[in-house]
Amino acid sequence: MVYLEIEPTVESEPGNRASYHTYLGAWAEFAVVEWASSPSSREQRQETMRERRRIGYGANAFALTLTLALWGCDSSAGDGQVAAGLPAPSFAAPTMAGDTVTLADLRGEHVLLNVWATWCLPCREEMPDLQAIHESYAERGLRVVGVSIDQAHGRRDIERFVDERGIDFTILHDAQGSVTRLFRTVGVPETFLIEPDGTLGQRWFGQIDPVAVRERLDATLDEG
Repeated sequence: MVYLEIEPTVESEPGNRASYHTYLGAWAEFAVVEWASSPSSREQRQETMRERRRIGYGANAFALTLTLALWGCDSSAGDGQVAAGLPAPSFAAPTMAGDTVTLADLRGEHVLLNVWATWCLPCREEMPDLQAIHESYAERGLRVVGVSIDQAHGRRDIERFVDERGIDFTILHDAQGSVTRLFRTVGVPETFLIEPDGTLGQRWFGQIDPVAVRERLDATLDEG
């Protein structure tokens, strides 16, 4: 599995922060050439380090390009356009207790859907903000749902993380990563506001700015 931390050059939605993680499946793993471990001269060592950096830069560029290409042409999402005003993809995943929750079950509620993972630092950093949003807006009709894409063996990591931080909004475990295909995510975290009629209201790439999210929620919930 390849994980990158990148700096987007533009913000696609208000309130996005710059740093987030992109990921590729195991099929995108690549081998790095193993160079001689003990060059015989300082010049050789310097050249070896330069070559390693060149390989690293090239691998990162390849991984990012491949991620974006797959996002744009992934046939698993059907015609798959994920955009404001269009119906949100049909999605279902189990809770930590094993009960299945579907987005169809939540029709009629405003849903803030957050895609995250325990190994993602920005995801971990924004969890207190999501918990605070949950506490502030639950009575106003907002349902916060966190979808972890940790693999199956990461279940205990999810449980421990949630318990240690006092997270009590709905947590789903999507070990197969279907949410990433259906919602065409390019990294974690990503957050989606879904309207009561099931349409997508807004999408935030990267770690959320809680002030901007609250401003949008205030406007949206007041309309409702």
